[in-house]
Amino acid sequence: MKFLTVQDLKKAHAAGQVMSVSLVADVEAFEVRVVMASGSAGVTQDDGQSHMRFADPAEALLMLNELDIVAVHVHTDGWVPSPGSQNYMAWLTAKVQSSAAGINDGSNKVFSADEWASIRRGADASLGRSS
Repeated sequence: MKFLTVQDLKKAHAAGQVMSVSLVADVEAFEVRVVMASGSAGVTQDDGQSHMRFADPAEALLMLNELDIVAVHVHTDGWVPSPGSQNYMAWLTAKVQSSAAGINDGSNKVFSADEWASIRRGADASLGRSS
């Protein structure tokens, strides 16, 4: 497979040579693949020999968006999320559901502006920042 650097992809896209862009899952990571009239290519860091891999597809989408590539196909059939990301998603889902329930039933604590300021000062102090 042919490889393009990010700069090569940027130039090809600006010249109108890019026909389609895909994020293709490969186990726990995603690779960017490009179809041009001249053929298919993968996106590489700088070595030109291996795919640039993204554990988080949002990072790949952000990079593509910065190149003004806004239409991307996503292929997840080869994706096997890591157990850590599955645990995180379960934790995040539970936190969101708990927060939503607290909003709905009024049980969430309401902080005054002074309380938030105090919380922020404490957090800043623990991080060694001055407020």
